[in-house]
Amino acid sequence: MANKTLSSLFLGEYAGGTAYTIGAVVTSAGSSYACIANTTGNIPPNATYWALLASIGTTGATGSTGSTGSTGSTGPTGPAGADGTGIVNTIGVTTANGISGTSSGGATPSLTIALAAITPTTIVASGAVSGSNLSGTNTGDQDLSTLAPKASPTFTGTVVLPNSQALVTPVLGTPTSVTLTNATGLPVSTGIAGLGTGVATALAVNNNAAGGYSPIDGTATITNKRPQPRTNSTTTASTLAPSLATANVYFRTTQTATLTIDAPIGTPVIGETLLFYIDSVGAQTLTINATYKAFGAAFPATTTAGKTFMMSCQFNGTDWKSLWANAI
Repeated sequence: MANKTLSSLFLGEYAGGTAYTIGAVVTSAGSSYACIANTTGNIPPNATYWALLASIGTTGATGSTGSTGSTGSTGPTGPAGADGTGIVNTIGVTTANGISGTSSGGATPSLTIALAAITPTTIVASGAVSGSNLSGTNTGDQDLSTLAPKASPTFTGTVVLPNSQALVTPVLGTPTSVTLTNATGLPVSTGIAGLGTGVATALAVNNNAAGGYSPIDGTATITNKRPQPRTNSTTTASTLAPSLATANVYFRTTQTATLTIDAPIGTPVIGETLLFYIDSVGAQTLTINATYKAFGAAFPATTTAGKTFMMSCQFNGTDWKSLWANAI
């Protein structure tokens, strides 16, 4: 091996992936070693490949203490302390409105208030209060029972009358809104403005009588009127569950799925009717609930492609008697 300087042979701390040749010098765990046989991955002090040059020394004595560091920043303010206890001394109270008094000391202090003469000139419900030695806002109920009745009192703001208070021939003018609860004796036929022609007259006539209105469960005869059918229309669905509260005529305009017609939802009355119109794009399996009873021929098991399946049903008190047909 050619002569080399120690600095050129020193390769620093041992590394497991480095290939070392004879003469290389490394450190490991504080000691230094010289390579005596080419090696890769054999860590010192493996004596087959490494010769100890210098062992790690012993730990030196502890050094002297360093100087004190600078003062740190001030910490956050702590929580407030508990309230103190003690005896309240005498306190005088005087206001600009003629109210004055003195509180006595002791474990249970009391406050004596003396009012100067108060002569109210105006008291407005839930509004301003004014008068001699008195001003501010009235926020509570006022007892006016001791005041002499006025022939024609005038109120502003909100006026609350006692329960069961009778208004004798009042003239309300044109209030912005009025809520009548349990009102009786209103002249319906002449006393309500803004109704359509004949409405007030009909309201004043007894139900089921000539010229009056017939309630849903009434017995009056309706003539020259056209009932408006209630309909439901969608394109396609796998289930058709008719609701008697929603519609009586059901359309499926482009049925493209297997279809099940369920029993109606709700409580039918005798004579109530249902109509179904199913426009089928292709032949689809058709399942009809047993509450529908076919007349003439059994219900088909499938729809017909490009045709309309129609079913007319009427309730007889037990089930729905049904007629069906396919468009030609």
